[in-house]
Amino acid sequence: TGNSQQIYRKYSDFYEFHMQILDAFLKEGGQGSEKERVIPYLPGRKLFQRTEVHTVACKRQANLPDYCR
Repeated sequence: TGNSQQIYRKYSDFYEFHMQILDAFLKEGGQGSEKERVIPYLPGRKLFQRTEVHTVACKRQANLPDYCR
């Protein structure tokens, strides 16, 4: 059986990590040629009201597995 772990991070943590990846891998991040980009775009941050927090978090969470592959 496999083990599973949950890690809690803020959107800003993912954003900072994403920017570090883009800085380290310019070609793969599309610098110079968008056709060569292999690093996916990070799902955007949306400014929202507190009543939408759960809905927005669920949408972001649904997109993260694709981003993390």
